[in-house]
Amino acid sequence: MSPTPLHRAEGRLLAIDDEKGSLGDLPLRLIRAGVDVHHTSEIDEAELLARQEGDGVCGLVLPSAAGERHVFEALEAVGPHTGLGPEGVALLGPRMDGRAIERLRELGVRWRLWDPQEDRDLRFIGWSLVWGASDQNLRLDQRVPTALPATAARRGDERDVLVGDLSPSGAFLETESPFPAGSRLGIAIRLPNRALELTATVRWVASGRAALQTPLATGCGVEFLDPPPALRGVLAEHIESETARFLL
Repeated sequence: MSPTPLHRAEGRLLAIDDEKGSLGDLPLRLIRAGVDVHHTSEIDEAELLARQEGDGVCGLVLPSAAGERHVFEALEAVGPHTGLGPEGVALLGPRMDGRAIERLRELGVRWRLWDPQEDRDLRFIGWSLVWGASDQNLRLDQRVPTALPATAARRGDERDVLVGDLSPSGAFLETESPFPAGSRLGIAIRLPNRALELTATVRWVASGRAALQTPLATGCGVEFLDPPPALRGVLAEHIESETARFLL
C-alpha cells in the first residue's frame, strides 16, 4: 500500500556544492519538493553541521561536475560524525566519465540523476536518501516517479489522470478532481508497450502542498486490489526499468 501523507521519515540532506556553484538551483528545487536540505559550498561548513546534527544527516547531495575527489572529501568530512557511507550519496548534474562512474560504483555510490532533472525525479532521489537512512519501516514497496497517462472510473464516472508514482502495490493519481477516500476504482494505466487493467481503493486524498509524495500536485493515493500474478510481473518489470534510471 502507498504510505499515507501522515507518515514521513525524519532527516536532513546535506547538499555540498563546489566553488563553481555547480549544483545551481537543485537544492532549492529539492526543498520545494518537500525535502529538508541544507546547502553549503564548503566542506568545513558541512563537517561542522555534521558534528552538530550527527545521524540527523541522512544523505549527501553532491555535484557530479565536481568529480570523484569531491565525493571522497565529502565522505571523509561528514561520514565519521553521521555514519554515512557511499550508499548515502546522490550525484546530480552532467553525466560523468565512464571510468569515474565505475570507480564510484565500486566504492558503493548508488544514486545519480543526470541532466536534465524533472521535479518528480528530484523528489524521488531526495526521498530515497531520506527513507534509505530511516529505521521507520513504513514503506512496503519502492515507488518510482512516472508520468503515465491513465483513466480511473467509479460508478460510470471516468476521469483522465496521470500516474505520478507507481509501486507494485499502489500508485499516486494526479488529478484536479480526486476521488474520495474509500472509493473503489477501475484503473487503466498505459505503459509504453501495453495497457494494465487494475482495481484499486483510494486510501488518501492530497491537495497541493499537503501531499507528501507530490507536494506540487493534487490527487489521491490508491492501493491495488489483488492484481493477478501476470500483472504483478509486468508492474515489477516496469518499476525495475524505471528505477535503473537513477542508479549509478
